[in-house]
Amino acid sequence: MATKKELHSLGYNVLHKIGQGAFGEVKLAQSEKHPDKVAIKIINNKCIPKYAYQQCVFYEVPILKYSKHPHIVHVHDIHIRASGHIFIVMEAAAMDLAEKIRQLSRIPPDQARLWFLQLTSAMVYLHNKNIAHRDLKCGNILLTADNQVRLTDFGLGCYTLGFPVLRSTCCGTPLYSAPEVLKKEPYDAKKSDVWSMGVILYNMLTGSLPFFAITCKGLRRVQLKPLKYPRKINVDEPCRDLISSMMSYFPFCRPEVAALEQHPWLQPKEEQKETDDETAAADTPPTVAETPPEEKEPETPEGQTTEKTDDQQTQRQQQRDVPKDDLEQKTSRVSTNEFPATAVSKEEEDKQEEERGINGSQRIEKDSQSLAASIRNGETVEDSSAPGCCAFLTAVKRAVKARVVVQIVRGSCALQKKIKKMFRKKKHPNPSNVTITIYG
Repeated sequence: MATKKELHSLGYNVLHKIGQGAFGEVKLAQSEKHPDKVAIKIINNKCIPKYAYQQCVFYEVPILKYSKHPHIVHVHDIHIRASGHIFIVMEAAAMDLAEKIRQLSRIPPDQARLWFLQLTSAMVYLHNKNIAHRDLKCGNILLTADNQVRLTDFGLGCYTLGFPVLRSTCCGTPLYSAPEVLKKEPYDAKKSDVWSMGVILYNMLTGSLPFFAITCKGLRRVQLKPLKYPRKINVDEPCRDLISSMMSYFPFCRPEVAALEQHPWLQPKEEQKETDDETAAADTPPTVAETPPEEKEPETPEGQTTEKTDDQQTQRQQQRDVPKDDLEQKTSRVSTNEFPATAVSKEEEDKQEEERGINGSQRIEKDSQSLAASIRNGETVEDSSAPGCCAFLTAVKRAVKARVVVQIVRGSCALQKKIKKMFRKKKHPNPSNVTITIYG
């Protein structure tokens, strides 16, 4: 009641309450001083901590008083009373962005692009003046009756030069806060604003928040995971690139606010089409005409005739009368191997087999057969000469089945273990008349 009387003495008739914040409340009022209704933010020094009141006096009031931008809320009057009350009289808006998202479930991409551009221009203005908001969220973005963005609530704003000048106050809304703020580490306030802008754009396009957890510890854990989008919602790839750049986990990887305005997704549609056409023209290779255009005969003046030799006429006639089958046969002769066979080394054979598409299982089968044949003939086989351990073991299995004495020279420890393990199984028992000697 005391605040209502004070406002009445200042010429404002309070209508009703329209909002409540952590450090104050907002009421709708009307006055003869202003033709339209106004919103009055009331801060009571008796209801908030001392540091919050000082924050309002030394930061919020000067920022609102000296910031003049079409997309920052316009302040009519600021009254600091002897009782300790602070009344900030500003223009009234129709609703905030959070309420609009609840109504529509999500914002159409074209409208989201327009509103985000307006928010970006306001943030560029603030960062150029070395002002950080530090509490960017959908609830602090107002929408006027003609769908224009108004940024408000600078209760946590501060003056900062950016990196290497860092802030240490952990403040803001946790679901919109950057990882370094939640970890309570010194942070660049301007880069933390960029993260919050990415959350706002994601919320506009999907109707949900990118990361959610009940506690700050759980939220820090969730922020380490890659960013995901709802399956039923289609978000353009350039837009995803923009959001991912703003919500990079490391602050030094995030772009400056001024660089966001140059992103392709934020350009008007006409410029987007021009850039897309340029990139498409650069990516597509030049086309080659399948058939050469017919040569036009030069026009001759009246009374003159052009004489052509018989060779030229027959040559042109042959080019026109060549059937397609003959052309295909001529081109296929180039690709087929009609050259005489030459002596090829084993390495070159391996390369040729790989090029022809022989897979690993066929290769092992072929090598194991040749090894098994050499073992049956009584040849000494080194495991180092085998192309693969799998082929060598397969050859040993075949030799054992044929009850042949197997002598393996230079057997590695790994090969010895595999052979011993092979004969422990019931499928490949070691017969009594078969000896396997491994020389290490």
